[in-house]
Amino acid sequence: MKYFLITMGVLFTIIGFVGAILPLLPTTPFLLVAVICFSKSSERFENWLVNTKIYIAYVESFKNNKGYTLKN
Repeated sequence: MKYFLITMGVLFTIIGFVGAILPLLPTTPFLLVAVICFSKSSERFENWLVNTKIYIAYVESFKNNKGYTLKN
């Protein structure tokens, strides 16, 4: 199960990073699923993902504020 979760985490991380470049693909949901997979499989991989620039830019505020922000 550990290797399956790591594989899924890597896959969702790659899709999330591609989503940061392509405007049609969302980034946040894929990185959130990757964090869940990594946190269930390995503390080392979770720490790596949480410290990436893309995670900090797209997911950190979502995680801290418990949702998306509304733009006025």
